[in-house]
Amino acid sequence: ILNWGEDRRFDEMRSNLGKLAIFWIFQAVWVWTVSLPVTVVNASDRDPSVQAVDVIGWIMWSVGVSIEAIADQQKLSFKNSPENRGKWCNVGFWKYSRHPNYFGE
Repeated sequence: ILNWGEDRRFDEMRSNLGKLAIFWIFQAVWVWTVSLPVTVVNASDRDPSVQAVDVIGWIMWSVGVSIEAIADQQKLSFKNSPENRGKWCNVGFWKYSRHPNYFGE
């Protein structure tokens, strides 16, 4: 967004306040719903020890975040190349998945 100055996905919604409000409210409810388990666990007085499944989860999270970051950088490099204007990104992680950052999540 900093490079292009806008996000065209929101152009239609900006002209209609109702659509924009519904879009943002839906996102807020979704984030609250997804974060609810973490909120409940953090509110607990229990202090369990770190187990193997925790380490596996941290490793999976690290791999996912790395895939997202690398895929985003690869796509940015692809889009910044003048010879790729109008072409579909098919390099790096984008070569194997249409949305590698969702795969990372």
